[in-house]
Amino acid sequence: MRDPRLDELIQMETWDWWKAQVFYLREKKDYAGAEALFLEFKLTSPESKA
Repeated sequence: MRDPRLDELIQMETWDWWKAQVFYLREKKDYAGAEALFLEFKLTSPESKA
């Protein structure tokens, strides 16, 4: 069984990466790419499986 602190750190780093990518794509006016990334993350997040 994994350490819950490790899982929390992974989730925080994933969230930071995801947020930076969405802002980068929006800044480049790649709105379709930003929306696709947003939807992919939303569909694969642990909360959406509950």
